[in-house]
Amino acid sequence: MSDLAGLVNRLEQVAGRLESVAARGVSAGAAPAAAAAGGSGGDGNASIDGFDEILNGAVADFVGKSTALGGNIATMGGLVEDAFRAQREFLVVVSKSKQPAQSELPGLLEATSKAIGAIQSLRDTDRKSNHLSGVSEGIPALGWVTMAPKPCPYIKEMTGSAQFYTYVNSNETQQYIVSRSREYRDSRTRGRGGGEKKKFLPKK
Repeated sequence: MSDLAGLVNRLEQVAGRLESVAARGVSAGAAPAAAAAGGSGGDGNASIDGFDEILNGAVADFVGKSTALGGNIATMGGLVEDAFRAQREFLVVVSKSKQPAQSELPGLLEATSKAIGAIQSLRDTDRKSNHLSGVSEGIPALGWVTMAPKPCPYIKEMTGSAQFYTYVNSNETQQYIVSRSREYRDSRTRGRGGGEKKKFLPKK
């Protein structure tokens, strides 16, 4: 779960870069997506380059570890990758055109929205899983592209929601380790005869 927090933090860093770009060249009321628009058209654009760093680093690491765990966690990892790749496609589109109108954003973000919805639906199949709940609460941070004029506070809010489950999961893991350690210690004690001693009567 700490990997999720790191992933979202990297997203916040990219959003922060775009806030700076927007502050220099885009009106204050424009959506952050506008900062990605009118760039170099893909490679070399600040938003695309920053996003590729996330995809090839934090996202790839997160997906790899999720796949290793298997089951719903592996499925969730694949959906997270789908969501981030969908957003990359969105950033590529807006980097090659003018700032999209608000009415155009739902269509442009449809793939991202579907991926987020799939993650939240997966969470509903196992709401006892803190892993799934944490990802489900944090993944809406990808909506930062619609938050004007500063997306970082929104990302922080989503991070806070996800971290609640991160902390719960961490505490449960620690409690499990402590419990197992006690069981192991007790079994070792019994094995060395540390339990109740038998009383032997002398032979007559």
